Amino acid sequence: MIAGEVEDYKAQLEQLERNYKQQANELSETNDRVNELSAQNSSLNAHKKRLETTVQQMQSDLDSQVRNTFSHGLCFPMGAGNYRHTQKTYSLFVRE
Repeated sequence: MIAGEVEDYKAQLEQLERNYKQQANELSETNDRVNELSAQNSSLNAHKKRLETTVQQMQSDLDSQVRNTFSHGLCFPMGAGNYRHTQKTYSLFVRE
């Protein structure tokens, strides 16, 4: 009877050890995936900031070019792309 109980406890202990190892492996894989996603997120955020900076620079360049165009008395003729402008809203063009 005691020998049978000992065998049962050994089997339960072995099962618990297998479960523990499986859970430890899953935890390790999950941690690896979290680290990969964190690195990817950081990379994407850096890329987003570079794109935002580029867009801001392009907007600034466009505004500067429009100001220069108006300061020289130049405008877009109605026949050239059907655009018109107003002096008050130099950076806004309305497509007709």
